[in-house]
Amino acid sequence: MAFTFGKTSSIAAYYPGSEVVYVKLIARKDNQQLLGGQIVGGWGSAKRIDTLVAAITAKMTVTDLAMMDLSYAPLFSSVWDPLQIAARTLM
Repeated sequence: MAFTFGKTSSIAAYYPGSEVVYVKLIARKDNQQLLGGQIVGGWGSAKRIDTLVAAITAKMTVTDLAMMDLSYAPLFSSVWDPLQIAARTLM
């Protein structure tokens, strides 16, 4: 089992109201399939768990999550979502 723990911004860091988000991802070492994770932080953190649950249910790999095409708007997320940043770290 492999895991990563990262800290990033809830929204674009330059945007007012940005808060810290902590993401932990757990994956298999042999095939990088996502097994679980945790997300803790400010506004918008809780809703990101839906993306993680969908990725786990679909048996996605860490690379699949990192390359997922997610929406971007500075008010709601940074260019790279905290989940994707954590996935890239784990890759």
